[in-house]
Amino acid sequence: MDEHCGWVKALATDGRWLFSCACNTLHQWDLMWTNPRHVGSTKLFNGDILDIAAGSGKVFSCGTDGAIHSWEISNQGGFQKANSKEGAHQGRVSSMALHKDMLYTVGFDGHLKVWDASSMDLLVDISGAHEGKRIRCVTMGPDGTLYTGGDDKMVRRWTPGSMRQKPPLYGHNGSVRVLSPGGRTALVSGDAEGHLLLWSV
Repeated sequence: MDEHCGWVKALATDGRWLFSCACNTLHQWDLMWTNPRHVGSTKLFNGDILDIAAGSGKVFSCGTDGAIHSWEISNQGGFQKANSKEGAHQGRVSSMALHKDMLYTVGFDGHLKVWDASSMDLLVDISGAHEGKRIRCVTMGPDGTLYTGGDDKMVRRWTPGSMRQKPPLYGHNGSVRVLSPGGRTALVSGDAEGHLLLWSV
């Protein structure tokens, strides 16, 4: 699996398909093979891809140019451009998460945004979600809560749908750079100081 031009920044799966991104290129792999087979790739015109999300027959990307893109995944492999939203954020769109029919994005502009995953219409825009600081990561937790991490050193919690904020999680001394579900009842967060914290959720 050596089709990449450089640093592989993100991975996502949808059934038998694995997606990876490096530089400005999105790759698709078929996991039905013992050694996953490269199905195809597509290049973006502007900016590197920073994160991807996949599900329900679609794959999404976000990147350094502030845009988000979506593709329809074919049942037999391959994907076709479905939609794009230029200027989704001002500056980098650092992370994204897909949950049901909603796409969540965060960026260096400090905004947390919610999009309709089919039409790419903007549904909710929360400015200053991390006190105006850069937001680095977003993920859906095992408890059905949306989590975001940023340069304010906090993990913030949001109720999907209403997007009401729950009390934040304190504990980091550096910018929160990565979030990941840690099983059925836990969330893991990592910061710029090299620390990992495990939260019971």
